[in-house]
Amino acid sequence: MTKPKIFAGVRNATAASIWPVLVFALIALGGGLGAMAALAGDVTAGAITALVTAVLGVVGTHAGHVAGHELAARQSPVQPPLPGLERLAQLHTDGKLTTDEFTAAKAKLLN
Repeated sequence: MTKPKIFAGVRNATAASIWPVLVFALIALGGGLGAMAALAGDVTAGAITALVTAVLGVVGTHAGHVAGHELAARQSPVQPPLPGLERLAQLHTDGKLTTDEFTAAKAKLLN
């Protein structure tokens, strides 16, 4: 039996971290609408639109942060810019290259 996917194309860890934000968004929407009704006596369509836009902006920002962190975690570690330089240094350390040979090879590699 397969587990149902919460969101298509989204891993379960991401979906699990979005649920608390969605619950918060619903509570904020309800609280905001209640406060507007209590203070203004009526709620206009423009006020509802502004509140919904603000809350969805928060949810979207959170989802973007989560996606960014996941992307950064999936990227491969940074490779050294000149892997040959490490090899040259090891050869010099092992005594297989003299200091002059190492300096010349390093200059050739860097240019």
